[in-house]
Amino acid sequence: MVRQSPAIIVAMLALFVALTGTAVATTSALITGAQIKNSSITGADVKNKSLTPKDFRGSVRGPRGLRGLTGATGATGATGATGATGATGATGATGAAGTARAYGHITVGATPAVDAAHSKNLVAVTRASGFTGVYCVQAAAGISSADTPAVVSADWGGAGTTNPAVHSHPGFNCPAGQFEVITRDNVGSLAGAYANDIPFYIVIP
Repeated sequence: MVRQSPAIIVAMLALFVALTGTAVATTSALITGAQIKNSSITGADVKNKSLTPKDFRGSVRGPRGLRGLTGATGATGATGATGATGATGATGATGAAGTARAYGHITVGATPAVDAAHSKNLVAVTRASGFTGVYCVQAAAGISSADTPAVVSADWGGAGTTNPAVHSHPGFNCPAGQFEVITRDNVGSLAGAYANDIPFYIVIP
C-alpha cells in the first residue's frame, strides 16, 4: 500500500472544500418566483423574443379583429298554433231604412194571407177566382201596379215542391191597381204547372 505524504493529503482536502463551496454558492445564487416582488419585473427586464404566445394566454388581449361576414339566413320556423278566438265585437249601428214602399211575405194554402210580422204596406192577398196559383196582392193607398211593377221570389223553405217558380204578371186576372203573382211547380216540365202551395216574397220599389 502506498502511503501519501502529508502535503498531498492537505491539497486534496483543500480541493474538496473548494468544490463543495462552489456548489453551495451556485445553489444559493438561484432566484425563484417567491423571491420576486409582484409587479416589479418590467418589459425592460425581459429578454426580447424570449416569451411565446403561450406565456400571454389569458392575460393580454390583442387588437379587435375585423367583423366577420354575415351568416346565411336560417330556415323558416314552424307555424305557431292558432290563437284563441277573440271576444265578440260590439253591435254595429242600425242601418238606414230601406227605400221599398211595400214588401212582404205571402203565405198560401186554402186561405192565402199577408205575413204581417214580415211585411210593410200590404193590405190583403186573395186567390184569383177560377185560377190555380194566381194571387192578387193589394198594397196600401197610393201604391198601384199601374205605376210600379213588383219583384217576387219563391219561399223555397215553405214550398211544397223542389223546383218552385214565381213571377209577376201585368194583372189581367186581378182588380185594377193590384199586383198579380203567378206560382208554378216546374218539376218534370219546362213549362211547369200552376200550383197553390208555393209561398212567396214580394217587393214594390
